Amino acid sequence: MLVDGKALGSIAAGSTLVLPGVAEGERIVTLQYSDNQETRKLVVYPDVTNAVSFAYRQESFATVAFEGFPDGAVIYSAGRELGTIAAGRFTAGGLAPGPRSFSVYHEAWAAPYLVAVDAAARATATAAFKGGRIVALSVPRNVQIAVDGKIVGRSDGLRDEYDLGLFPEGSHSVSFTGDNWDQQRLTASVTHGATARVTASMTMRPGSTAGSGTAASGGYGGGSGFGALRIRNDSGLGEGLEVRVRKNGDDEALPFLWDQVNVLSAGDYVVEARRVGDPDWAFSKAIAIVSGAEDSVVIPAVEYSTTWRIADLELQREAAVMGLEQAVRAAKARRTTSNVGLTIGLVSLGLTAYGVVDSVIAIPIYEQGTDPVVLTALHRRLNLDTNFVIFGGSASIVSTLIWTVRFYGRKHVGNAQELVDRIDEALDSLRNPR
Repeated sequence: MLVDGKALGSIAAGSTLVLPGVAEGERIVTLQYSDNQETRKLVVYPDVTNAVSFAYRQESFATVAFEGFPDGAVIYSAGRELGTIAAGRFTAGGLAPGPRSFSVYHEAWAAPYLVAVDAAARATATAAFKGGRIVALSVPRNVQIAVDGKIVGRSDGLRDEYDLGLFPEGSHSVSFTGDNWDQQRLTASVTHGATARVTASMTMRPGSTAGSGTAASGGYGGGSGFGALRIRNDSGLGEGLEVRVRKNGDDEALPFLWDQVNVLSAGDYVVEARRVGDPDWAFSKAIAIVSGAEDSVVIPAVEYSTTWRIADLELQREAAVMGLEQAVRAAKARRTTSNVGLTIGLVSLGLTAYGVVDSVIAIPIYEQGTDPVVLTALHRRLNLDTNFVIFGGSASIVSTLIWTVRFYGRKHVGNAQELVDRIDEALDSLRNPR
C-alpha cells in the first residue's frame, strides 16, 4: 500500500489496513499487486476517517520496453507516471493489451516526446527513441545555452565542445546568452542516430572586455546591462510545481535553471509559481534585475492555492448543505410531533375540565342520595370523573413537553444555515477577488 508513492504497509486479501496520521489534502492511494496495481484519489480532512476499497481482477497483461531514451526521462501513460529511464532503458509491466500511447518528459526538452506501440498480451513491445545529440562549439566563457527556450547548460571556457544531450528528431532552436556578448540564436537539425553541431559565432559588444578580471560577480557585471537571478524551490511539490519568469509587461516565459546563476538583462521581472493544473498563479513576486548585481527568489509552499481552497470549500459546502437538509427535516418532524402533542393536550384539557365539572355536580347528589342503585351509578360516575381528571391532567403535562419539542433544534437549523452562508462568502471572495 502506497500513499503519494510512499510505501506504508501491506494488506492481505479480504482484510482491512488502517493508516493513521495521513497528512490532510489531496492524496493518491495505490495498491500494488504482483502483476498489477490500482490507484484511487481522495481528499483527507482533519479528524475524518476516509475509506477506500480495492477489487483485484486477474488479467493477462502486456509489457513495453523503452530503449534509447536519455537517463532521467520520465514516462507517463494516461496521466499516470510509469517510471524513469536509467542506463538508457526502462520496462513497464502490467499494462492493458492493445494500442498504447506514452508521453516521455525530460528536463532538457521543451515538449514531451510522444511514442505509440501495439502491446500484445503476455509479450514485450519496444518503444524506441528516435533522435540524436546536439553539440555546441566555440562557446565563450560564462555563456548560458538554451534549447527551445529551456536552459541546458553554461559554458566554463575550458572545453571546445559542449554536449547538450539527446533531443528528438527535428529542428531545435539553440540560443546563447552571455554578458558582454550579443545574444545568438541558431537552428540545429537533429536526425536519428546522428550528432548535430552548432557553432557559437557570437559578437562582443563595443567597449566590453569579456573574460577579463574587471567583470563583476560571475562575469555578468562590468556595466554591460546584465544582472543575475537565482531561484530556489522550497515548495515541497517537486514536479507538481510550475514556475515561470517574465519580464514585466511580456507574456513570454524566460528559460532558467534552479539554484544557479541565470543571466538576465537589467529591468523589472515577475517570478510566478503555481501547482500544476491550477489556472491561477498562487505565488507572484516582482524583482528588479540591476546591472552587475545578483538577486534571489525562494518559492515557498504553494500547495494551498486558490483552486485547491475552492475545491476544498466546495466539498465542505456539500457536507454543510447535507447537514442543513437533515436539520430542516428534523425540524419538520419536530413540528409534526408538537402538533400531535397540541391536539392531545387540548383533548386532555377537555377531559380534565369535564371530570371536574361533572364531579362538582355529582358529589352533592351522591351525598344526599338513599337509593342503592342510584348510589352505585353515581359512584361509578365519580370514579370515571376522577380518572378523567388524573389521566387528562397527566396527558396535558406530557403534551406540553411534546409541544416544547418544536422549539428545540431551531438552533441546529440556524447553525447549519450559518455554516453554509460562511462557506458561500468564502467561495465568493476566492472566485471574485476585489
